[in-house]
Amino acid sequence: MLRAGDWSVEAVCEENEFLWLAGRDTHCHGFAVDLGTTTVDIALLDLETGARLARKAFLNGQVSLGADVISRAQSFHADRTPVRAAARDTIEKGARQILAETGVSPAQVVKTVVVGNPIMIHILNGIDPYQLTHVPYIPVVARTLRGAPRDFGWTFQENGYVESLPLVSAYVGADTVAMIVALDLAREMKTTLSIDIGTNGEMVLARNGDMLTTSTAAGPAFEGAQISCGMRAIQGAILDVSIADNGNLSLRVVGNGTPRGVCGTGLIAALAELLDRGVVDATGRIIDPEEIAQPALRARLFSLGSESAFSLSEDRSVYISQNDIRKLQLAKGAVRTGIDTLLDVSGVPVDELDALRLAGNFGAGLSARAAMRIGLIPPMDLARVEVVGNAALRGAVMALLSREDDRKASEAARSARFVELGGKPEFQARFMDAMLF
Repeated sequence: MLRAGDWSVEAVCEENEFLWLAGRDTHCHGFAVDLGTTTVDIALLDLETGARLARKAFLNGQVSLGADVISRAQSFHADRTPVRAAARDTIEKGARQILAETGVSPAQVVKTVVVGNPIMIHILNGIDPYQLTHVPYIPVVARTLRGAPRDFGWTFQENGYVESLPLVSAYVGADTVAMIVALDLAREMKTTLSIDIGTNGEMVLARNGDMLTTSTAAGPAFEGAQISCGMRAIQGAILDVSIADNGNLSLRVVGNGTPRGVCGTGLIAALAELLDRGVVDATGRIIDPEEIAQPALRARLFSLGSESAFSLSEDRSVYISQNDIRKLQLAKGAVRTGIDTLLDVSGVPVDELDALRLAGNFGAGLSARAAMRIGLIPPMDLARVEVVGNAALRGAVMALLSREDDRKASEAARSARFVELGGKPEFQARFMDAMLF
């Protein structure tokens, strides 16, 4: 057993599954892929040392075919070819780019592990996910799937196989299973709540080895999609916003240049500040200019047709509209409802949580204080809120490198208990409350 960074790894190329490589002058590599609804995160690993050679994130080419998983499933049901091809091509192009930058040959790639939500996993494997959107909401297949690279039309991998990790239910997928593996939640003796916030909000409440899990359809607002000036966290995106007592804004921008838009973390940070400064009220309404005492803030309000907007940039090219706030309310309300329901079902009060973990690429850049201020997460001691990065990708890496961790993924999928949110009579009232700030 080798140690490599945070991973416990096996010398994969020496395992029986790759004995066919014996005697060949090659060096084994593999890819771990987090196939997100909006973002695809890809890492290249040296399977003999466990070293990560590269990691890059790409926009999922499926976004042009639907902003959420339900629309993707409907599109696939109508014509499966373009929807599946978009996912496969995103991974193909991303992996090819990484190989070109690292100098690794496709002949050296022998294994790829993919995680994602249930609809993404079904589509990637060419399985119609339509029944996941209808009663009784049962996945066609929930187990680990394996196939040859040629089954996916991939050229970045010439040998070995492609594996997608198992699902918990129609709503909780391989990405959540990977998070469970990465955070070792199946053996968690503390009481923790781990949340992967993105287009879907998956969460796991772990205590003494027991795991309750659920998923919420948050929509693309956290990814900056369908927001007036929304964008991914790339060059020019506003990551963070603070407002001084005199009303002056301070922006943190990717690349430190001129702001071109605002990503999800910047949107939440801005809204938290606007709530603190009284520019937005508890219902989410941008208040009238005459109600704002601070001239510098009042000057940033303007009209976009029939709705109000608040300018983040000096030239009003980047702003937050009233409709943007409403979309964020829906997204954060969905996630908060899932959190409150899991806590209620488990009988765990918030103050008994030893830790609340924010996972995912979005969670990695999120201010816990801002998330708490807008009501995305419940009020608690900030010291107990942990940012853990993309745990789904980390779990995929662990399953790629270690047979033991691959087995843990299968065990986690079997042992985690799914909680249905829509079936709870108090769901609607809880959701409406969670919409408020």
